[in-house]
Amino acid sequence: VLAHECGHQAFSPSKVINDTVGFILHSSLLVPYFSWKISHGKHHKGTAHMQRDMVFVPRTRDEHCQRFRIPTEKLHEVVQDTPLYAAYYIFTRLLFGWPTYLLTNGTGHDFHEKQPEGRGLEKRNGFLTGINHFNPQSPLFEDKDAKLIFLSDLGILAAAALLCLVGSTYGWISLWKWYVMPYLWVNSWLVSITLLQHTDPSLPHYTPETWTFVRGAAATIDRDFGFIGRHLFHGIIETHVLHHYISTIPFYNADKATEAIKSVMGSHYRAETRMGPLGFLKSLWRNVKMCRWVEPPAEAKGISEGVLFYRNRVGLGPHPKKFGRPAGGHFYPGASITDSALSCFRTVDNKVNQTAWKDNALVLFLSTVYEGQETVV
Repeated sequence: VLAHECGHQAFSPSKVINDTVGFILHSSLLVPYFSWKISHGKHHKGTAHMQRDMVFVPRTRDEHCQRFRIPTEKLHEVVQDTPLYAAYYIFTRLLFGWPTYLLTNGTGHDFHEKQPEGRGLEKRNGFLTGINHFNPQSPLFEDKDAKLIFLSDLGILAAAALLCLVGSTYGWISLWKWYVMPYLWVNSWLVSITLLQHTDPSLPHYTPETWTFVRGAAATIDRDFGFIGRHLFHGIIETHVLHHYISTIPFYNADKATEAIKSVMGSHYRAETRMGPLGFLKSLWRNVKMCRWVEPPAEAKGISEGVLFYRNRVGLGPHPKKFGRPAGGHFYPGASITDSALSCFRTVDNKVNQTAWKDNALVLFLSTVYEGQETVV
């Protein structure tokens, strides 16, 4: 928590003290301080933006189908919101989620072609793609950040060397018990807390046309974790909405400031405080099962179609916008195209007609856009 405060310049009035303490604390946790500070700052500047947010960016329905190579109409057959899968998802996410994020930008946006210096062209999140928090040339950063990224890497190397020295001196089993296990425990809390701060069926996400900073900051939620949340985690679970509006307010003033913004935000302020710590854990289970992808609500029209809410395969969440099922099915990765035959597919919004013809290994593909105003001459 204190390391996080340093990254927001909320630990001390002195930037030097903030960065020095933050660098030491983050490095000891094997987190590249300045790299995280830069990307986390971008997260605050683009919260809930589908193309700019740096963490917990949800997939759309089409992206969800493409990821699992299934047509839209067969979503009911997938198992992502079954209890067994939910338990597996929680276990793997809490155990490996944080290092995976640092190494791959997993859950961050994947629109790197918009990086102003051209670093992100034709690059996608993943291992060995150059998109991570350790590469000074990563599209997550700019040229001016290179020295800070390099310094962050040196901090990680120094911490790793110190851990190796401790292990060789006092035994690797001791290192496992007194560092690795607590390290994994801290990471699991980090992921669960941040996941629930930004993931809930009631929280919207926004397309570029509808996003504003105020809307994005309001797309967060406060929760309650009782004594542990208030005194061991310094209230970061209970005051996160405020934190996204004014991140420089230190944690010891956050409760008072949260009460002040409630009257201003009115119904836009979101909190889930029922049942305390048990409610927090129940929300983790519920949200993992319910929040699988986002899409517009059924009643959305015009610009409102850019306000997206979570859905899952059995229909939980705000009722989705209904798309007519086009004749001929949908094209998706892995769809079958018959040899020497013409295959036609339309997108779910009926605006793009996709025509494919296959001969041995050669596939000719044509997409045409239909807006409803075209005429045939």
